Amino acid sequence: MIKSLLVVAGLSLVASNASAESKSWAALKGKLPAGTMIVGGADATALRGTPSFGKLVEWIVKEEKDVGAMLDVVKATCGMELPAMLGDIAFAVDNKEKAVIVIGLAGTDQTKLTDCITKVMAKVDPKVKLVAKADPKTKLTEYSVTSETDKLYAAWLAPDVVAISVEENGHAPLDAMMVGAAATGDLATYLGKVGTPPAVWAAFAVNDDGVKGGWGTLTLGSTLKFALRITAMTPKDGDKGRAEMKSMPKKGIERAAKQPELKKIFQAIKIGGKGAEVTVDAAIPETSLPSLLPAFDKVF
Repeated sequence: MIKSLLVVAGLSLVASNASAESKSWAALKGKLPAGTMIVGGADATALRGTPSFGKLVEWIVKEEKDVGAMLDVVKATCGMELPAMLGDIAFAVDNKEKAVIVIGLAGTDQTKLTDCITKVMAKVDPKVKLVAKADPKTKLTEYSVTSETDKLYAAWLAPDVVAISVEENGHAPLDAMMVGAAATGDLATYLGKVGTPPAVWAAFAVNDDGVKGGWGTLTLGSTLKFALRITAMTPKDGDKGRAEMKSMPKKGIERAAKQPELKKIFQAIKIGGKGAEVTVDAAIPETSLPSLLPAFDKVF
């Protein structure tokens, strides 16, 4: 169960506060690759409007000098803030752990983005060129740079919506997406539980390691509210899942002994449910995020 939950949690680390269906999910929901077991999404636009966003970016830039340098180059070259180009994200992971990520752009489109990347590369290293090869049959575009053998494959589903394969030098997930369909069965049921997509959301039908499936949401506001609902395969699996989940915040509390604010967060996590149901709930003050992220980084 832990492995399955970590996959979902890891894919849901970006937070925002959507109140309507995003462009990326609207483009992906009817094209899920065969065998899809996890789907989710996040709206980055609302995140940028939260009080903590600017402080979090400042911390990241301070910790990762290369990130700060790239942000400066993009702004100076293209006249745009790199984070502001990202509107929303949706993703799908199949039963072989192959994934597609769909990005809804904000304030830019395929032409502008390609032009920006080309100019940035020319400024960083004039010898490096972006090469894009569009295949009218597959409707995929192969991206590479001169002097490198790595390739990135993408499918432009709209002028401002692009799907990317995370498979190294491969496009099989995109091929599967182009002939995909809407969710059915258990996955469709859990998607229904999510309802109108909130901040961050995920639905999963893994049928593995004692887990049948479930869904999770993260909603923004003065208090960030996280909710995870898991359906185990049997009541016994549910007991095991609750025990495993309860051990995670306990370990966090132990490791955060010298970080009182972070310790409070772990203490506030509530694990519940009965039978085959496992529930996880947590509430975090939005204003605490700028201090929690550095503390978490030190502890873990």
